[in-house]
Amino acid sequence: MNSFMPFKVILTDKGFTTLLTFIRFHSSMYCFMCSETSFTCKGFTTFITFVSFLSSMYYFMCSEIKIEYKGFTTFITFVRFLSSMCSFMFFKIILTYKGLITFITFVRFLSSMCSFMSLKLTRNYKVFTTLTTHIGLLSSMYSFMYLEITMICKGFTTPITYIGLLSSVYSFMYLEITMRCKGFTTLITFIEILSGMYSFMYLEITMRCKGFTTLITFIELLSSMYSFMYLEITMRCKGFTTLITFTELLSSMYSFMYLKITMRCKGFTTLITFVRFLSSMY
Repeated sequence: MNSFMPFKVILTDKGFTTLLTFIRFHSSMYCFMCSETSFTCKGFTTFITFVSFLSSMYYFMCSEIKIEYKGFTTFITFVRFLSSMCSFMFFKIILTYKGLITFITFVRFLSSMCSFMSLKLTRNYKVFTTLTTHIGLLSSMYSFMYLEITMICKGFTTPITYIGLLSSVYSFMYLEITMRCKGFTTLITFIEILSGMYSFMYLEITMRCKGFTTLITFIELLSSMYSFMYLEITMRCKGFTTLITFTELLSSMYSFMYLKITMRCKGFTTLITFVRFLSSMY
């Protein structure tokens, strides 16, 4: 009849505690999702409230985020409408930080025939401009998604190119990100192959920044019987190591998802634990 998912995250860093609580209810009539996040760091509090309503007739999602840090306020409002005929999603973010404004506009149209998604980000930060353009075309035959991000920060350029091809037989997604910052290069390569029988996703990220290397490896195997996803991230930055491990088991009878993240930075440990149970009954 319904699904109840609790999500509690406790972060402790330098004696300060951040508590995140997530509660979600699902039923056949509607979906109500409430996420309330309260951040406290060095005496400053950030409060985030998320409310989502789903019904068989329409879908309305409202997300309002208000962030206050050192007397500066950031306000984010998200509104989304979905119907059986078409989908119109409008995403507008206005960020103000030290008198500088960042404006993000997202418009998406979905219909039964095709899908057109356009994402344009224009950021101005200390008279430097970052332009992000995302165009996605989806139809019943295939899906072509192209993402190109060009970032200019203090005269340095970062190009990001994303191409995804989806068909009824297989899916091949290739993501290559090349970042240059102060003469250092970061290369990210993503390859995903999907078929009707199984899914194999391999993600390897190698980052070099000031002679330090970060390696991220992601392997996912999906079949009609079960799903096993394992994510291990090892990050080294100035001799410090961050290890992230993710394990997910899915079957036709139930779903058990367990996420454990252990981060160590300068002798401080942050532990995040996520447990979710789903079955066909509840």
